[in-house]
Amino acid sequence: MSKAAFTVKVFGVYLFVLGLILLVSPNTLLSIFGIPETTEVWIRVLGVIAEPPYT
Repeated sequence: MSKAAFTVKVFGVYLFVLGLILLVSPNTLLSIFGIPETTEVWIRVLGVIAEPPYT
């Protein structure tokens, strides 16, 4: 496997994990960065957008 292919796979895993966290528990991620908790739906929509299309 080439370095470029490995990088694309790692980035795909990163997007998958980030999207899953934003869908399931967005306030956990927000608290890590010091952003106040939210009950709005926009953060979950961002999680859907972050998910790779092949999941």
